[in-house]
Amino acid sequence: MPLGIGRGQARDCRSSRRIGVDIPSVSHLDRHSARYRDALPILLKHLLMPHSSVTRAGIADVLAAPEPAVRKAWPILVAEYKKARSGVGMAAPGDTVASELTDKDALAWTLAVAVTDATLDELISLVASDPDLQKEIASWRPA
Repeated sequence: MPLGIGRGQARDCRSSRRIGVDIPSVSHLDRHSARYRDALPILLKHLLMPHSSVTRAGIADVLAAPEPAVRKAWPILVAEYKKARSGVGMAAPGDTVASELTDKDALAWTLAVAVTDATLDELISLVASDPDLQKEIASWRPA
């Protein structure tokens, strides 16, 4: 396993190698490469797996592209966003120290990039009903 790469990302990278995408970590996948589109179904599959918050955030970051395959996966992205936790907590099974959970923020970014005219109302509703985002937005207002 490469230094600094968790088991989940190592598994993602092995899956990507099967289609000719050889990357040391998920974050190294170049959105402009010819193989990026080939890797999207693998990334979407791995987003549904029980990865750590850090790995899920890395996958979501790479999926943040206005690609047809990502837009087609809108229901999956919304469901994963709703399930994602935010704040501080145990990011992966076996963790003994709490850390910042980042996958919800990354999935929010992915949704913002993948939104279309057809899904915009759903995104607005999703954001408006998210208590974490309501607290964040409220913190922007002057006291």
